[in-house]
Amino acid sequence: YGVRVQVLTLDGIPVEFCLVPGSESDVKALAKLPFDVAPESCIYMDAGYTDYQSEDDLFEAEMIYAKVQRKTNSTRKDEPYENFLKQHMRKQIETDFSQIKAKMLRSLHAVTKEGFLLKVALFVIAFAFLVVAVFVVIIILVFVIIFIIIVIVVVPVFVIIIIAVRPA
Repeated sequence: YGVRVQVLTLDGIPVEFCLVPGSESDVKALAKLPFDVAPESCIYMDAGYTDYQSEDDLFEAEMIYAKVQRKTNSTRKDEPYENFLKQHMRKQIETDFSQIKAKMLRSLHAVTKEGFLLKVALFVIAFAFLVVAVFVVIIILVFVIIFIIIVIVVVPVFVIIIIAVRPA
């Protein structure tokens, strides 16, 4: 169907997305992405999103900083530290998307375009829930380990102290 998914991630978890025609440029697709983020947020993008007017509009309207990876012939040059930070963040973004892509089905069977779009949208939502579920399980495991350490180490120490301090 020639569809691309524009995704906004936070620590590898998709938080917002939209489906756009595959022929649409990144800059036009950016205008369709709902930016329901906190003011003064920084959103890192690749060089395909280079549009100075869109960057300025996004900041003026939403107080969102569009941190676009600059092309070498850009008229808005970045400081070296900004360029380094953008490259670092882009590597993380590419890792996030390669993980999403690795879990995506190689083919989707759909009878209609709407059915196809629904399946793609549900996959992105399911992936977000999967990542959050794994994160929650890790947190629970950490708390269980801490509880076990407390029960095995701390409680016996207090029992020994209580026995030692107790008058005979």
